[in-house]
Amino acid sequence: MFDLIIRAGEVVTPEGVVVCDVAVAGETIAALAAPGTLAVDTAKRVVDATRYIVMPGGIDPHVHMHHVWTKPDGTPLVTAGPEQVGRAALFGGTTTSIDFAYWRDGATALQAVETRDQDFVGKCPCDWAYHIMLHSEPPPEFSGQLAEALQAGYPTLKIFTTNILPSRTGRMIDFGDIWEAFQVLAKEGGLGVIHA
Repeated sequence: MFDLIIRAGEVVTPEGVVVCDVAVAGETIAALAAPGTLAVDTAKRVVDATRYIVMPGGIDPHVHMHHVWTKPDGTPLVTAGPEQVGRAALFGGTTTSIDFAYWRDGATALQAVETRDQDFVGKCPCDWAYHIMLHSEPPPEFSGQLAEALQAGYPTLKIFTTNILPSRTGRMIDFGDIWEAFQVLAKEGGLGVIHA
C-alpha cells in the first residue's frame, strides 16, 4: 500500500522529464510507472498532476534561522525562526534546510546539536539538518568530539579561516586546528565547509 500516488505529472528525473505516475511510501519514492498503471486502490491518496511539473523538493544548504546578528551599531538582530522560515521554504519548493549548530563556549559538539534542537524540534515544518560550526578556539579534546558527532550522523563541519570583519572576532580557527579537523573528517568520511 502506498501513501500517495501522484498521477500523470511531468516528472523531473536525473535522466530528463517524463510523464508518469509517482508512488510514495512513507517519505520514499517507491515507484515510477506509466500513467494510469498504478491502481488507485493501492494508495491512501491520489493527486492528479496532469499538466503540472513534479520535481523533488529543493535543499537549501546554508540558512541561519533564529540566529543573532549584531548590527554595526551593536544592536542585536534575530533572524526569523524555523516556524516561519520553514513554512516559507515549503511554499517555495524547498523541503530541506541545513542550518548550523554552534559549537562554542566549552560545549561538546553533540551538546551544540542538542542546544540547536531546542529551536527546531517540533517547530520546523520542513526537514532540516545542521552543519556543526566550530566557532571559537576548540578545546584540546575536540578531535574526539568531532569524530563522535560525525558518527552520530552530523557529517559536515563549518570552520572559518578569517574573522570575516574586524568587529566580528572569535571565529577564525588556526591552521593547526584545521589540520586536526581535516584528519578526523578524512578518517570518518566527513566534509569540511570552509569560510575562507
